Amino acid sequence: MVIWPIYFDSRKSRKEGRRVPKKLAVPSPKIDLIAKAAADAGYDVVLEEGSTHPTQDRKGRILIPIGESKTQALRKVAEKLKSYLS
Repeated sequence: MVIWPIYFDSRKSRKEGRRVPKKLAVPSPKIDLIAKAAADAGYDVVLEEGSTHPTQDRKGRILIPIGESKTQALRKVAEKLKSYLS
C-alpha cells in the first residue's frame, strides 16, 4: 500500500486528497515522521523520498504491506502521528 503525506494534511480537504478525518490530521506532515508513525503502528516501512504525488510538489511516499483495509491502516498511522504532535 502507498501512503502519501497529503493523506494526513489538515490543511487539505477530502476532495484535495486528505484520507483521514480532520481530527486525526496534522498541518504539513513530514514524510520521516509519518514513516516513524507507520513503523510504531507495527508496519514494515519502505520510504521512497524521490517519488511525488500527482497533485503535489512535495516529495516522498511510504510503502507498507497491509492485511486490512487501507482506511484502517491510515487511521492507525494517523493516531500515532497525532500523538507525536500533541
